[in-house]
Order: sequence, then C-alpha cells, then structure tokens
Amino acid sequence: VLFLFVLNCITNINQVVIDFTASWCGPCRFIAPVFNEMAKKFSNAEFVKIDVDELPVILTSLIHSN
Repeated sequence: VLFLFVLNCITNINQVVIDFTASWCGPCRFIAPVFNEMAKKFSNAEFVKIDVDELPVILTSLIHSN
C-alpha cells in the first residue's frame, strides 16, 4: 500500500497496474507481451513490472499489509 501511495505521488497517476514477475517464471514470460500491449493501449494508467527476485521486500510488504 505504501508503495502504491509513493508511486501515485511520484507519477500523479491514480491507476496503477502491477505485474509481479520473475525471470524463471514461464507464465510471466507468456503474459509479458500482453502486459506490454495493454500498457500501450491504456496510456492513462501506469504499468509497472516488479521482479520479485530483485525486490522481494515489495511483494512481502504487500502480502503482509492485508
């Protein structure tokens, strides 16, 4: 939640779509082109990819914030 608040403050965009991904994840690689196309199509939203292996603290904080 804090991450989304900070991202909203930095970008001044209210709609954020996050793709939690990993380089070893087959389904993540499969959905990547779809995610990229959606980012082009919906320019009013901010599309962000987070590699859970590179930034595990983001995923952990989101899971534990509920």
